[in-house]
Amino acid sequence: MPFAIISGIGIFGIVTTTMLITTNVTSNYFKLYASIVQYLSHEEKTNDHHNNNNNSIMIMMGRHWTRGLYWIPKYVYNIDLDFKKVDKVNDIPLSVKGQKAILIVDNTIKRSVSDNNNNNNNDIQNRRRQQQLNPYYNMTPIAIFKDNSTHYDLDKYPYTSMSENRDTKWVEIRANANGSKVVWNTY
Repeated sequence: MPFAIISGIGIFGIVTTTMLITTNVTSNYFKLYASIVQYLSHEEKTNDHHNNNNNSIMIMMGRHWTRGLYWIPKYVYNIDLDFKKVDKVNDIPLSVKGQKAILIVDNTIKRSVSDNNNNNNNDIQNRRRQQQLNPYYNMTPIAIFKDNSTHYDLDKYPYTSMSENRDTKWVEIRANANGSKVVWNTY
């Protein structure tokens, strides 16, 4: 009897642990990270090739969680990179216009763009003026990441602990450094 109880608990533990291990919750994050590092290292090589040593620092902007994407390009690839936290589209500093910048847009920033457009819907000239001033509208999308992984019911065991996971459901990378890049979608 004790052997059956211990075996049942062990099998239950192995099954639930296997269910959690086999879920795919971070592959989109790593694709995003790899694309940012690849883009920034390409821009750095392009600048070195064209002898653009004018000490211009690339600026990376995004919400608080995107600061985690900052350290590999900065410290491993030695790219001159600065990070600015941006929570809404109106938080983007106007000084970015003349500099090389990369913006990581998630659902919150995207929502602030649509809220900004809806608030100024009555006055079209005012909206166009704001769009000309805001660097977001002058940046070119270079990559879009959409998460198509299976979503689990977080109210049911064993997936209850997955509510703490940082999920990148939709992320867009925009840049003003090189407008000749082609937009690619990653699913």
